[in-house]
Amino acid sequence: MSLLLENGTTLAGRYVIQDLLGQGGMGAVYLSSDKHIPEKKWAVKELWDYGDPATRQLIQNQFKREASILATLDHPNLPRITDYFVDNNKEYLVMDYVKGKTLEDELGENPGNLDIEHGLVILSQLIDVLEYLHDREPPVIFRDLKPANIMITPDGNVKLIDFGIARIFSAGKQKDTVIMGTPGYAAPEQYGTKQSDLRSDIYGLGATLYFAVTGQDPADDPFHFDSPSKFNSDITERLNNAILKCVQMDPEERFSNVREIREYLFNREATRTADLKPDLEGAQIELVPEDVAVQIHTDPEELDFGVVKRGKKRKRSITVKGNISKATVSADSQWIRVYPGLIDGIDPEVGVTIYTNSLNHGGKYNGQINIKGQGFERFVPLSVEIETKHLNFLTYLLAFVFTVLSFVPLLGYLGFIFALIVYFSVPKGERLSLKIFLYVSSFITFIYTIVGALYFGIKYLGWF
Repeated sequence: MSLLLENGTTLAGRYVIQDLLGQGGMGAVYLSSDKHIPEKKWAVKELWDYGDPATRQLIQNQFKREASILATLDHPNLPRITDYFVDNNKEYLVMDYVKGKTLEDELGENPGNLDIEHGLVILSQLIDVLEYLHDREPPVIFRDLKPANIMITPDGNVKLIDFGIARIFSAGKQKDTVIMGTPGYAAPEQYGTKQSDLRSDIYGLGATLYFAVTGQDPADDPFHFDSPSKFNSDITERLNNAILKCVQMDPEERFSNVREIREYLFNREATRTADLKPDLEGAQIELVPEDVAVQIHTDPEELDFGVVKRGKKRKRSITVKGNISKATVSADSQWIRVYPGLIDGIDPEVGVTIYTNSLNHGGKYNGQINIKGQGFERFVPLSVEIETKHLNFLTYLLAFVFTVLSFVPLLGYLGFIFALIVYFSVPKGERLSLKIFLYVSSFITFIYTIVGALYFGIKYLGWF
């Protein structure tokens, strides 16, 4: 018995099935007309019912996750979700119908290599949408970037489709709970070794671009990538290096984010897809002579972020003065982020952001930015002071209560101990206002100790 809906079937009293757009292991996608808006077409995604309760629950959770993720997104390279409903015990998702063909279909119609310039236009739009997803709070990781999930409209616009295994990034999680992805395009960490993050999408982006410009499907030999220029002589050295950097096995060896890819391959000044133009002329990586490279310096020569509240982030920038060819930028501390991590050209600018969540109140911190290139290495010192945290009323109340407790015979020692605990539990820079309570408690405890010792000595030891 076929699981597919027949043409003419009406769902939710509104959506009339017209054609099958595609089907997979979890369900099918249909072209639908709308009784409420006759001229409008929708893509209706159906989740099939499974007999196995455990499998059903897993797939149902994925389906609901896709709906919840898409409902919060608004980007020209993403389809909009407009409805979610249950009909005849089956779940459905209604989204924009994207007319066009997938990149997989386009590559199938043109065996061999995709035109480089066309491939870079597609890439620039994918970078835009991934940047949007990764900049969400928390980031959205797509996890299934491949030619079949990239739709190209007749006017050349790219739509990223099928968020079935996308996930919200969870800070501190060691690895993914469920192993998911498409062999050849899924990064190694998606197989349970680590948690997938935005660099996992960069791996999928590199694998997709590799297939597009070489005609070699990564699914045929997962995790193995020859030099792309081996298969296509039109590939520049810069593009060749970018692809290979994207598909490194170790996430630390890939680009840190998609902005770095844009900076490396496209016009550095571009901020929108429409402005991006591949620089195919002179895109080869050329080394700067050592006598020129050593003249590099930074403006400013050091970064002082001043006083910052804990939990706030603050941005500064530095300009690397000189003619640079492929220099790396890195920070020596986790709370310091730099962008981009790869620079070249004349007087490139580097953004530096500090994230203060992991720093302590009332502390002064120093870090360092390392800029290393052909024939030179520069270090930019960085400093920040975290604003002292003003004590709340409860802290003062406890300090007062324990100080008063110090006046009570016998219990005075307990009050003194609690006063010490309150004093040393607050940041060092905040203790000044509590010293008066500690001094009073200490003095009273000292007096009790002297009086108690004299009493014991006189009564039991016959001192006088």
